[in-house]
Amino acid sequence: MTARFPGFLLAVAFLLGGCARSDYHPMVFHYGSPWTEAEVNGQRGFYLVDTGASVSVIDTLVAERSGARQIGTQDIIATTGDLQLPTVSAENIEFAGRTHLDRVVSVQDFGGFKAPGGRRQSGLIGSDFFLEYTLILDMDHSRLRLTDQPAPLVSGMTPHRMRLNGGIPEIQIFFGTSQEPYWAKLDSGSGYASEDAVYFDVSLELAERYLGPRLEDEPTETVRIVSLAGRKELPIYGYGPVRVLGRELVDARLVVHDHGDGAFDRPDTILVTGSVLRQFSRVEIDFPRRMVWVKP
Repeated sequence: MTARFPGFLLAVAFLLGGCARSDYHPMVFHYGSPWTEAEVNGQRGFYLVDTGASVSVIDTLVAERSGARQIGTQDIIATTGDLQLPTVSAENIEFAGRTHLDRVVSVQDFGGFKAPGGRRQSGLIGSDFFLEYTLILDMDHSRLRLTDQPAPLVSGMTPHRMRLNGGIPEIQIFFGTSQEPYWAKLDSGSGYASEDAVYFDVSLELAERYLGPRLEDEPTETVRIVSLAGRKELPIYGYGPVRVLGRELVDARLVVHDHGDGAFDRPDTILVTGSVLRQFSRVEIDFPRRMVWVKP
């Protein structure tokens, strides 16, 4: 991996070493998804920035070492199924320069999950941390920011409609030459094996509509995905164009996923994965005002 991505180790070293005080904080993309450091009750670690998760989750080791107190349980709908997780009260969470006091988060064993650099994943920061803010992902400079200022914060940005569904942002997407839009979950936490390809996770129903007889053929590739609820192997088919956030992506890949088996219980679910965000130099997700601003 390091041979393929020479800038990766530098980015990880920058994260590990910290940075000067700034409104922006270091970010690294790993398997198509953004990661950054956060601190829970003084315990620092790597966290997945996951707009597709309605709740935030910390690793069992983080909960134990930080002295977080269990207060109950919570039902979670993960990408590969449903599960019930314990919840704890964290006295202090530092994320992207913001301090959150007495926050309720879920706890899961992340022992089988790897953060950038091969370290154990400390958890994920979900949309419950973003709802009051504009989340800025600056791909050009490998950094992110949370601000209560309305987007856009820089010139050259174009706006796109967004809505919230259960706290998760959704944007419109178009397949092929169709003018029929679909609302799709903007899921920065969904990532796949290739760092370079662009992926959309689609339901079997939509795959049948747009891929047709191709579903009877061998897929372009397969991928083994891992979520909090377990592992699953999914077929992937090349497809294009797909239009999203004003961008036409000619060479996209559709990950075919039966979402009715407990993941979302909706046959038309589409996930716009973190790989799409990397097609832009800057993305500003304005949660309070329900807008996404992008810069080519």
